[in-house]
Amino acid sequence: MHRGFASLLEGLARLYYFLGEANLEVASEYFVDTNHYLRFDPMLGWSLKPGYNDNDVSVNAIGLRSSLDDIEADCRGKRRILLLGDSMLFGYGMPQHLIFSEILNDQSEECCFINTGVEGYSTVQEYLVASTHMERLAPDHVVLFYTQENDMWWNARDGNFNPSATLRGDSLEFFVPQRRREVPYYKKTALHAWLNRHFLHGKDLVYIYQKVDFQLRREDSEVWRVTARVLERLIAMMTARGAGFTLIDVPTQNQLSGRADDRTRQQLLRSLAVRLGVEYFDLERYYIADSQQLFRMNDSHWNETGHQFIADLINRAVIDELRVPERFQ
Repeated sequence: MHRGFASLLEGLARLYYFLGEANLEVASEYFVDTNHYLRFDPMLGWSLKPGYNDNDVSVNAIGLRSSLDDIEADCRGKRRILLLGDSMLFGYGMPQHLIFSEILNDQSEECCFINTGVEGYSTVQEYLVASTHMERLAPDHVVLFYTQENDMWWNARDGNFNPSATLRGDSLEFFVPQRRREVPYYKKTALHAWLNRHFLHGKDLVYIYQKVDFQLRREDSEVWRVTARVLERLIAMMTARGAGFTLIDVPTQNQLSGRADDRTRQQLLRSLAVRLGVEYFDLERYYIADSQQLFRMNDSHWNETGHQFIADLINRAVIDELRVPERFQ
């Protein structure tokens, strides 16, 4: 019954795109509202522009939001902690000096925190970032911020500006980003804009299909199987080099407010971490009682207090709990 219902939803999703006459949305148009610090990237979908320095966002020569201009020189004699994530790690809406990676680098004498976060990134993109920078950055430990809100859903969506993946049997197959993507004409209408602003919030039938499929099949759903395999490959790549790995689970605002009580994704991610032998932190268990004090007004991103809180948590975890390879002894 579950399989038949999922097949019906998939068929409706395909019909949804087939019936809507489409025009093309171009990458340059898509990134027009990003203060110009993003660019189209043929492998990552989008990335930060090296050397960008405006609107309190500073990007170094290798395209990272970091005050570390020369990783080799700035991190010499220190343990290198590679941070992977999306807009939470990037520090969306925050001045450069107040994001937690900058705070950590100012405070720590033994660790060098390398921020690779970019807004909107999925686990697939974070895997590709790690693959790209592995040799150059040579991390001793990796901390991945897994955002419950969107990571899983974008991992398995192709035909967009973002790269994605699917499973062919037990093997991952990656799809490259598209510089142009088809957009049904109805999505350009004022009616759809109103519905999207008040009800849909960017969701469509593909998202709904994935959501229902996950609720019905959980660990057997397509989105989780793809996400788990990407994480397995990423962790295997790092541990093969002797680097430690930590997963930090960032809960949704609905979970924090009590509007959602399902914790399936946390349970699956925790089980995956245990099976693979890596550290796992569920931020929901560490947040202060009034967690909204950690976030920007009417926003899901951390404010100054939130970034300081995360800096303190990571600092304690790295020093007291993480088993970082003792390369420097």
